Amino acid sequence: MKLNRILSMWLICALLFGCADDQRSSSPSESDYFKDYEADEMKWGLVNIEGDVMVPNIYDDLLDPINKDLIAANFKGKWGFIDAEGTSVIPFQYKTVKNFSDDYAFVQLFDNHWQLIDTVGQVVQIIRGQKFSNVKEGMFAVKKPRGWQYKSVKKQDSLEMYFHKISDFINGTAIVKNFEKYGVINKEGKVIVDYIYSGIKYDRDLNRFIVKDNGSYHLLDIKGKRISDIKYENVSLSQNKTFAYQSNGAWFLSNELGQIVDLEAEKIIPGGDGIWLFRQEGMYGLIDQFGKIIMEAKYPLIQQFQDSMAVVMKTKSSWNYINTNGQEVLSFDLPIAFDFKNGYARIATPEGIVFLEKSGKLVRDLVYPEMKDFHNGLARFQHFPSK
Repeated sequence: MKLNRILSMWLICALLFGCADDQRSSSPSESDYFKDYEADEMKWGLVNIEGDVMVPNIYDDLLDPINKDLIAANFKGKWGFIDAEGTSVIPFQYKTVKNFSDDYAFVQLFDNHWQLIDTVGQVVQIIRGQKFSNVKEGMFAVKKPRGWQYKSVKKQDSLEMYFHKISDFINGTAIVKNFEKYGVINKEGKVIVDYIYSGIKYDRDLNRFIVKDNGSYHLLDIKGKRISDIKYENVSLSQNKTFAYQSNGAWFLSNELGQIVDLEAEKIIPGGDGIWLFRQEGMYGLIDQFGKIIMEAKYPLIQQFQDSMAVVMKTKSSWNYINTNGQEVLSFDLPIAFDFKNGYARIATPEGIVFLEKSGKLVRDLVYPEMKDFHNGLARFQHFPSK
């Protein structure tokens, strides 16, 4: 009897301590999360360029409306998805979410596990990991202890290889790093370019790879074969079938007509919208694809052209915009400037954020303490909600 009583007490203690261990090791619950959750008093909404509020500012947070039919929104601490009119599409039930990419989005539950869902909120896959890439061409990668591993959305299986660095799939191939060298694989895991290069860039415009090997650059076709035996000291990505390269210390432009333009420049880089930036004596100017000078080198910094407009730095505290003819758009300088996106650029003023049109006109109908760039005709804004 005494022995049975001792065994019974031991079993009860074991169960109690076992339950205590289970409680300590359990994932954080939703209630635990909200104990420390604090929402900003100013809320987020969506506005169009005419100044009409399309979605009222009632949300704790919003992501950019990259997909206007599935906009990530946080309502009272829970994330879900709404459309451009504010109608709930996927319920507010997640701890955090990512924007949709190729009709799939990653969502995190309150137990910290991640799922991949489709556009109606159906779970496509359970994700074993906390870090992953966007879905591109039906593929994504998950970071695991051994490295990055690619998975197929539909097949729900993984490639056997692990990589130290990865990229999104483009035209069926991805640039990967295996230990200290880079290579290229296809969706089946077949090696297209061997892991022998110290760097690889994919040139989308000319559908080829630029590879770096022992300090020099070579060009490979999409199947991994060398286009020529020429070794370059530097090679740029192309635009409009034109690329810049450096040979024997000099810079050249090679355009789609096969012309090679020699320009006395310290550097030539693609500037976007078919414009090229060249540097002379530490200053940047503009040239076209035939090497014709559009604007002399006079700015210490020129950003990439977007929507035919580029940010230029005049001094560290003085910025402006130029068009593709090299003309300054504003009659006054700014202490800071943002890139043009979807036809407008954000400007910070003492009253708040306003938008600049390409003509140089300020859209003052839109003044909020915080605003983000336009996407699909909508921009996020933050303000105190109406009472």
